[in-house]
Amino acid sequence: MKKTLGLILYAATIFGVTAGIGMFMLKKSTAPSADVTNSGDQHGDSTVVDDTHAPANSAAGEHAPHGATVDASSSHADSSRESDSHAHAEVEADQQLPVAVRSSPMSVEEIVRMGLSLKSRDEILRQRESSLKDAESQHRLIQTDVEGAQLQVENLLTQAKDQRAAIEELVQRMNTQKDGIGNERLAIVSEKKQLQVDRETLDADRRQHDAQKTAFTSSETELALKRKALDEDRKTFDTDRNKITVDGDKLNKDREAWVKEVERTTHESQQLKIEKEELRVERDRLEQDKRLLASMPGGDTLPSVKKPIDAVSKKQNLKELTEMFEGMTPESAANAIKTLAADGESDMVVDVLVKLEQRKASAILEAIPDEKLVSEFLVKINNLNNQPKAAKN
Repeated sequence: MKKTLGLILYAATIFGVTAGIGMFMLKKSTAPSADVTNSGDQHGDSTVVDDTHAPANSAAGEHAPHGATVDASSSHADSSRESDSHAHAEVEADQQLPVAVRSSPMSVEEIVRMGLSLKSRDEILRQRESSLKDAESQHRLIQTDVEGAQLQVENLLTQAKDQRAAIEELVQRMNTQKDGIGNERLAIVSEKKQLQVDRETLDADRRQHDAQKTAFTSSETELALKRKALDEDRKTFDTDRNKITVDGDKLNKDREAWVKEVERTTHESQQLKIEKEELRVERDRLEQDKRLLASMPGGDTLPSVKKPIDAVSKKQNLKELTEMFEGMTPESAANAIKTLAADGESDMVVDVLVKLEQRKASAILEAIPDEKLVSEFLVKINNLNNQPKAAKN
């Protein structure tokens, strides 16, 4: 509907513009001829004073057709009317100019001046004629545009008729929809009644919800009390945790001191073991010397006591062997340990395992396939680690 109204308004506007342009063309076709006739009559009988006013009047006449051309090309009815009234006012002003009556014949100078004035007026008339031809061509172009606009208006009218038929069909559909809306209204009335029932049920549920809300409020109060108690418990826990942290620091210090003590006792036990091994070797040698002395005839004198094994050399050997095992893979170290154990150097192997890191020693023991040999090593290592405690006891 809005599109149809817009098309009708557009057609009416085009029609008004066309009518205004036609009236303007009719008026301007008569105005220039009257202007030329009046100006020719007045200049034929005028004096020098009239000649001074002639350029101004001719300039005004020249501007009038140009203004009309611009107004025609812009296609505005109001502007064309204003320019038309302005042209009529100029013509009336030319007709009302005073005519001077000469009492003596014209001199040569005045005749020359009059000739020059007539020449300039002839040039002005030629310019006006050229401008009128240009205006006529523009008017023809405007007429062509108007005819095209009329064709567009006719097309718009045809479209308006088609849209009118479509609107009538749409009205019929709207009537049909109106009947459907009436049926829907009845259904809405029934739904409204059902909504009233549902509202009553909702009110009952709301009252129940209010009761639950009251109970929830009381629960929140209890929860606030419990939260307060929980905060107090948290503060107590923080205090205990700080105390535990302090005790943990103290425990770490005690552990470090215990580790140092264990290292010291381990070192002492290793030293004791080395001295014990030296004593055992010396005892074996003494026993061997006694047996030799008993078997020799006339052995009244005891052999001289052999010099004991150098403890520094044995410690150096253990250190070198330990460094060698640290640089070997667990499998290679396990094969070397099996070889040393077969040669009767199990005690030396135990000393080396004790000096190694616990992770490295565990990897080497796991790489040994002989479980019996591993058990033997573990028992000796355990006895060696427990020896300082037994000494203390």
